Amino acid sequence: MKILLPVTHDLHRRNWLDSGAEAVLKARGHRVIVTYPVRRHPTIRRLLRLGSIVARARRGSRTYRHKLTLPRPLLDRAAIAAWHRTADPEGTARRIEARLPVPSEALNLLLGMRPNILLWPTLIHDDSADDLVKAARRLGVPVIAAPASWDTLTTKGAFLVRPDALLVWGEVSARHAERDHGFARGASFTEGERWQVAVTGPPHWDHYAEPRAAKPRTKVLIAGTSVAYWQDEADLAGRLTENFPGRVIYRRHPRRGGEWSWKACLELRDQLDETTVVVAAFSTVIVEAALQGVPSCIVEFGNGLPPLAEYEHMSDVISSDGVIRCDSYHFLKQAVNAILMSGATEHGVHLSRAWARKVADADGRCRERIAEALECYAARGSF
Repeated sequence: MKILLPVTHDLHRRNWLDSGAEAVLKARGHRVIVTYPVRRHPTIRRLLRLGSIVARARRGSRTYRHKLTLPRPLLDRAAIAAWHRTADPEGTARRIEARLPVPSEALNLLLGMRPNILLWPTLIHDDSADDLVKAARRLGVPVIAAPASWDTLTTKGAFLVRPDALLVWGEVSARHAERDHGFARGASFTEGERWQVAVTGPPHWDHYAEPRAAKPRTKVLIAGTSVAYWQDEADLAGRLTENFPGRVIYRRHPRRGGEWSWKACLELRDQLDETTVVVAAFSTVIVEAALQGVPSCIVEFGNGLPPLAEYEHMSDVISSDGVIRCDSYHFLKQAVNAILMSGATEHGVHLSRAWARKVADADGRCRERIAEALECYAARGSF
C-alpha cells in the first residue's frame, strides 16, 4: 500500500516521523511518501475558520463562545462581525473553500504517485495540506485524518475540507467526532455499515510503555499553557520554587518557549517518571500524568486565566478522578504539600488511569493500531 503523509508542522514531524509511526508502517510492507506542502491563501482561510467558530458558538458551544471574546486583529474582528450577519456561517465558509482553486502541483503529485491513502495529520484550524486533501478528494483517493490532539475536535472548528474518516486518540474524541462533526462510528465492522472513526491512540505516546528503571517520585512538574491565557504562569512557578526548593520543574509549552521535538518528548517522559504531582491549567500533560498514575492540581486562579469549564475538553478533565481543582494559591500549596507527603493511593492511581485511557488509549500499541486501521480501510473502505 502506498501512503502519502503530508507534514505541515513540527508537531506532526515529531508524532509521525520521529516517534517511529512511519517506521512501523514501512516495516509492515507499506511505502510511505512524506511531503511538505506549502500553505496557500492563509489570510482567506483564517477568516473562513472564523465563520466556523461563529457557527459553533451560535449552536451553544461554550468553548467557541469564549474564543470569540479573545483579543484579535482588526481584520479578524471585522470578519467575525460579518459572519454574525450570515445565516449559515459554516456552510458559507465551506462553499468559499470549495471554490478556491486546487494547485496543479497538488494534482500532479497525486497523479504521479497514485497513493492508496492520504494520511492527514492535522490541526484543522491551521493546515497547509488543505489543497492536497482537496486534490485527493477530486481524484478519489481516500483521506484519513488524524487530529493532532485529544481536544482538536472541540476547539479548532470544522473541517472545511472534509476527510473520509478519522483516527482519534480515545473514546472521548470518538464521541466528539460523531456529535460535533457528523462522522459515523462503531466498535466493530459489520457488513453494510461504514464506520468512519477508529480509536488508535497517539503514536508518540507508545514510548511510555517501554521498560525503564524506576525513579523516586519527588518532583512537582509545572506544565505551562499553550496560549497566553495564564499571564502570571511564570510568577506562580517562581512562588512554588521558593516554597518547595529543589522540587519544582517548570516546563514551558512548545508555543511559549519550549520545542516540538522528539528529544523534548522523551525529556517529559523522564520528568514524569520522577514527578509526584503536576500543576497545570490547560495542558495535555494532565492526561499523560494520569496515565502514569500521577495526580494533577488544576490552577483556577490567576491573571487572564478563563474559567476552565468554558472549554468542554477541560470541563471533562476537571471533573475526573486524580484531579484537584485549586481556586487560590493557598489551597494549591496545601494540596501540593499533602501529595508530596503522602503520595497517590493505589485506588487513586487506578481511577486516574481509567479516565485517562478514555481520553488517550495509550498502551504501547498505538502505532500498530494505526497501521491496522489503515490496512482495514484500504481493504474495506471502512473501519
